[in-house]
Formats: sequence, C-alpha cells, structure tokens
Amino acid sequence: MPSRFAIQTRCVAHTVRVILTEDLPNSKAYKGDVVHVKAGHARNHLIPNKYALYATAENFKRLEMKDPDMETEDQRQERLAREAMSDEGAEELKAADILKHYLRNKVVSFC
Repeated sequence: MPSRFAIQTRCVAHTVRVILTEDLPNSKAYKGDVVHVKAGHARNHLIPNKYALYATAENFKRLEMKDPDMETEDQRQERLAREAMSDEGAEELKAADILKHYLRNKVVSFC
C-alpha cells in the first residue's frame, strides 16, 4: 500500500567537461573555454556539430592547452594576472557583443 507521503527523489543531471572548438552562439562561451555541460547536450549537439571536444588529457595535448583544473593555486593566480594584463580590451569586446546582439535584426536606412 502506498504511503500518504510520497518520498521525493531528485534527479541530478549528469554533466561532462568539454573544450570548445568554436564560439557558441549568443556569446555563451568562446573558443578554447573548458565548460561543464549536460551530457546529452554534448553528445547530441556540441560534439556532432564539431563545436566541442571532450576534455580528456589527449585532447588537451592535441590542442596544446593546459587543463585548468590541474593547475596549482599559484599557477592559477599567475595565469589570471597575465589574462588581466592582456584583456585590456575585454570591456570593448563585451560592449561589441552586446551591440551586435542588439543590432542583429535592425535595418539602417539613410534618407
């Protein structure tokens, strides 16, 4: 006989790490980023369309990248400092992405 109080179970989605080989639409993530996505999304969309590769040691070597999860805290701080110095134009890039999104279906006419 079933109980009056049903036990609620929570389904936890299985995620995988992927390395992006192309920029994702709508500026969600960029080429070279290592992101966690649902396994089904990676298996059915990203991998077949060659937007991403599974984040394995062989793929990191093939792309000549370092695994960001394997770096020490000191290495991480150094990398972030280097990126901050090289990302001087990051604000302009973000503004350009927003402007591109805003203007994508607009028509400009000059009278």
